[in-house]
Amino acid sequence: MNKNCSMGRTDPFEPDATLASGPFAGHQLDTATFRSVRLLSEPEASPYHPQPEERLVANFMHGGRWHIARIPRAPVADVIVHIQHVAHSFPGAHAQIRFRLHPGREVTLLPQTSGEEQDLTEIMDLIYTVEGNYAPGTSSTPRGGVEQSGIAYMLMSLQEKARIMAVDGRLPTIHQYHLQVGEADKQAIFQRAVDIATRAESKKMFNLVRRNCTTEAIRVLDSALHYPTWRRLMAKATYNGLPEAMRLYLAERGLLGHDSRLSDLSDDSTWLRGD
Repeated sequence: MNKNCSMGRTDPFEPDATLASGPFAGHQLDTATFRSVRLLSEPEASPYHPQPEERLVANFMHGGRWHIARIPRAPVADVIVHIQHVAHSFPGAHAQIRFRLHPGREVTLLPQTSGEEQDLTEIMDLIYTVEGNYAPGTSSTPRGGVEQSGIAYMLMSLQEKARIMAVDGRLPTIHQYHLQVGEADKQAIFQRAVDIATRAESKKMFNLVRRNCTTEAIRVLDSALHYPTWRRLMAKATYNGLPEAMRLYLAERGLLGHDSRLSDLSDDSTWLRGD
């Protein structure tokens, strides 16, 4: 049952999600906080009257709410990989992908829950982040194995993710690496991210070794891009699940240039100005 029904509001895209396996199998997942973004099919998008070549996704997070996001054609100007350092937490870092959009191709929002006002923000910076989703009332235990939580393939505004990442109002250290890829590849990476999230829904399990924030970010890149054979073989021989090693993974694939290292996010004011 949709949780918003009791409040007289309906959210047609709230998943009814439970853990598929592991020590907490059957427990209801936290869909108020964690949801995979979902590309709407043509019948699902039709009531929102999409423009030609426009794609609509549900479960886009901004301002603490879920929205329908209108995504224009070929919106991505830059693909930037983040390595967020997380103090006092295992594994001590988190990897995610930032998509900076072209001016004039901003994401705009529609209400997802009936009765809510439309947010008129035009969004220039997006974050694709893969997050573990523990069922409320559960937590990791040493005897529980490597699959104890669900997984959410999330798409949100950078402003929203900055709010989530901030500690006492300050951002942690977040390294940024600009990928050296062509225009068509930028769009392909974004499309693959949305496609993978849509197929995953809330059915997969977070796996500490084989399906985590880093493996899934790399999966997006590897499924969208074509590398020389020797680079693909080298990358395949390397374990791709450590967020602290993300720079190595990108270098192995030939995705970094001499100027790829950008200033840390806390020192990068472009996303606040919308430049």
